[in-house]
Amino acid sequence: MAVRDAALTILQQHDVTVVEERNRWRGPGYRGINVRLATRDHRRFEIQFHTPESYAANKATRGQYEERRLETTSPKRRDELDVAIDAAFDDVPIPPGAVP
Repeated sequence: MAVRDAALTILQQHDVTVVEERNRWRGPGYRGINVRLATRDHRRFEIQFHTPESYAANKATRGQYEERRLETTSPKRRDELDVAIDAAFDDVPIPPGAVP
């Protein structure tokens, strides 16, 4: 959490505002922290905070995630993708201090 805190402090010192933060270290599936931000001139962007293990799982499941997002993906296929994505993140260790 120290890296997250330091990064957000620096960004806020440059008039970047945190719009939304989602701590996804609990539960099944994707693990990491996603922070949505906005600049003074209302440009929005997102930063993801990962450990090496969660980043590797994120990269490994990116194609599955993109397929799952498609409107043309059937509910059955979405369920299959959810199971595969969850399995990829099951062994990702939760870093100390990541879960409030």
